[in-house]
Amino acid sequence: MCESPQAGVWEQIEDWAREAERMDDAHRLVEFARNISECTAALRACRRLIEEGCDSPVVFCHNDLLSGNVLVSEDNAVYLVDFEYSGWNYRGFDIGNFFCEAMGGTIDGLVQPERYPSRDARVTFCRAYLAEREGGHPADAEVQDLMNEVDLMSKVAHLYWGFWALVQSAGNTVDFPYVKFAEQRFDLYFKWSTAKEFLRTVALSTYSIHCHKAVV
Repeated sequence: MCESPQAGVWEQIEDWAREAERMDDAHRLVEFARNISECTAALRACRRLIEEGCDSPVVFCHNDLLSGNVLVSEDNAVYLVDFEYSGWNYRGFDIGNFFCEAMGGTIDGLVQPERYPSRDARVTFCRAYLAEREGGHPADAEVQDLMNEVDLMSKVAHLYWGFWALVQSAGNTVDFPYVKFAEQRFDLYFKWSTAKEFLRTVALSTYSIHCHKAVV
């Protein structure tokens, strides 16, 4: 019998976090304004929260759905490209990361939180996703459950790309402000992880998300 796929996001972030700790010990992250230990502690706490309270389905994910990786042809056909980071992961992560990518930062390193999709836009996307996946018209409660799942998992995306950027800052020849980008992603994680709305989402997710592992 084949084993159910496991989300690979945690092992990937943990690998980057360990490398970031080694870089910090070697004084190679002197420009990074935050404490690495604080960031790794947040990662472990977030992992416990997600694994214990958010049963998001594990599906095959792209994991890097920035606008440059979504192509639309003249006849409105949609194509996804660049599957370098793809793999088994939480459904909520892929959707949440897609929303986070709307804030930009992948070209100039400047993240703009005000560009994060509005609640109405996120509801429209989640409703369309469920309608395509399940057919018919999803109930409002189903849409809200997916919203809670995605809003919670989107916070993981900040940790993912924050640690990624720190590791990339060492030896990467691309002209990009990796450390500054990392700081912004960690800042967003810590800001949203203490916000009342985020804490409310955590509570709702713990009690209302009852998803089964599936492949879209």
